[in-house]
Amino acid sequence: MDLQMIKLSMNQNKRYEYFIFEVFIKILIYQSINQLINVSYLFKTNYFLRVFHKLLIVNNIFIDQTDYSFLKMQGLTKKILPQLIVFDLDMCLWSPETYVLDEQPSKKIIGQLGNIGAGVIGVQCGSQILKLFPDVITILQDFYNNKYPEVKLAVASSADTPFAVKIAKNALNMLEILPGVTIRQVLQKGWEDNFEGHIQIGRTPPLSSRKSKSHFPLLLNNTGIPYTGMVFFDDCNWDDNCKHVEQDCIGVVTQRTPNGLKLHEWNQALENYQKKYSSEKHKE
Repeated sequence: MDLQMIKLSMNQNKRYEYFIFEVFIKILIYQSINQLINVSYLFKTNYFLRVFHKLLIVNNIFIDQTDYSFLKMQGLTKKILPQLIVFDLDMCLWSPETYVLDEQPSKKIIGQLGNIGAGVIGVQCGSQILKLFPDVITILQDFYNNKYPEVKLAVASSADTPFAVKIAKNALNMLEILPGVTIRQVLQKGWEDNFEGHIQIGRTPPLSSRKSKSHFPLLLNNTGIPYTGMVFFDDCNWDDNCKHVEQDCIGVVTQRTPNGLKLHEWNQALENYQKKYSSEKHKE
């Protein structure tokens, strides 16, 4: 579609005319969507709100103009994402807990990774199989496929023993979220190849069982990302790590995952982060 043909002869409120133009231009430039909609028609009706809302979601377009109360009512505000998402491992990303396993991961269990193809969905650890929770696979697939630009991942796990720590690290290098793509590779996305400061597993000093006092200060120092840029997921079944982190690491948004990370919990945490920091930015 020729940009000269775009008509901005709207009778709507001028305050969001520029917003709609910006959205449409970004779609044309970045997504190459031609002749997708009749702009002059959509601009004259509320139908364009639903269409653009879908386009924003499908094409993952992030808008620079956010101070539009009318558009906020329609769910078209800018996405504010954390810089760093921190995961616990046991009973958050996978099951069972590593401390109950009596052997290191050996045999790879092959299965379907959603509708993407076959990959390593589990690892045999003696008599038990360590497996990712189903929604975790979907979430990490989306992350690896750039659904959350500029976001990085980290791990804060207080695995009980050095043996459990070794199991966790081996499993990260074996379990896959896409054919040939391991969790460890996903966690490394956005970081330098040899950087390991974002992976904190165990409770051997300088780590401890209190993540808010050891794991998170290390993540802060190693990554340079402030607590206000972090979201943390933890099952909190043995100790309320989310509560401790909120109290000791002011600014971190936390989410409990008592039955393993579910998609609705993931979305809830991102929504909570959006609400918290969009409102604070608006106050400024």
